[in-house]
Amino acid sequence: MFKIIFENFHLEKLLWIIKSGFKYIVLTGLIFAVLGGGYAFMFGEDKYEASTTLYAYSNPDYINDSSVNISGTELEAAQGLITSYIEVIDSSSFLKEVTASLKEQGISGYKLAELKKNITAVPIENTAMFVVKVQDENPKNAQIIANTIGKLAPKGVVKVV
Repeated sequence: MFKIIFENFHLEKLLWIIKSGFKYIVLTGLIFAVLGGGYAFMFGEDKYEASTTLYAYSNPDYINDSSVNISGTELEAAQGLITSYIEVIDSSSFLKEVTASLKEQGISGYKLAELKKNITAVPIENTAMFVVKVQDENPKNAQIIANTIGKLAPKGVVKVV
């Protein structure tokens, strides 16, 4: 079958088809570009992202001590805890603390489901750190939420450790 296709394939014929239908190809492309742009304009949302980076400690005594040198085994233990830390940050009880803190800061109207949807936590490969990313339509609120998580996370995580 491929042999028949290659025998009947003529580059000149293909170029002639493209040349004769070029205006229709361009017109179709422009129509889809305008339709896509209109759809994005009408239904698209602006989302801003703020993030905070957190370090996972395997020993809670190290949290307030910046002069501690972490050994390889402690680093491995901390890497193992990152999954648990991320689960704590995604938990309803922790997000309730975040919403309560946001209300104290004058930001209300965030529900748990909305926060869960807009907050993601991802480990940084081969480190004992993870990044918490917050998306919001308001850039200032995204920043405030990320900062609030950064302040509350150490206390919430220590409960688990």
